[in-house]
Amino acid sequence: MAIATLPNFLFRAQPTQPADYEIIERFAEYLKVEKGRGPVTIKTYRSDLAQLSEFLDRRQLVTAQCQDLRDYVGHLLGTLTARSAARKMAVIRHFFKFLFMDGLIVTDPMLRVESPKLEQHSPNS
Repeated sequence: MAIATLPNFLFRAQPTQPADYEIIERFAEYLKVEKGRGPVTIKTYRSDLAQLSEFLDRRQLVTAQCQDLRDYVGHLLGTLTARSAARKMAVIRHFFKFLFMDGLIVTDPMLRVESPKLEQHSPNS
C-alpha cells in the first residue's frame, strides 16, 4: 500500500531567527559604524548582552518578553549595585530599540520595564 505524500510547496517553512551571537554582532557593527562607539564600549555591550542571553537560558533574545526582562532586573539588583544594574539596563534598552528599528521584533518589551532607581546625591556647598 502506497503512502500519499503532499508536494513540498504545501508546507510553509518556519522563519528562522538569527542566533543571539549574530544579532549581537549586528548590533556591535551598528554601534561602531552608525554611533561611532569605541572598541571598549562595544566589548562591554557584547558582554552585557551575552549575560542577558545566558540568563534567558535556551530562549532567544528576540523572544524575550517584558516579564523576562523584569526578572533580569531583579537578578541584576540581587548581584550588582543599582548603578551597575542601571548601566546594564541602558545597554539592553538600546539593544531592544535597535531590534525594533531593524524589524527583528514588532514590539519593544523594554518600554514597560523600569530601570533601577538611583540615589540622588545633593551637591555639597
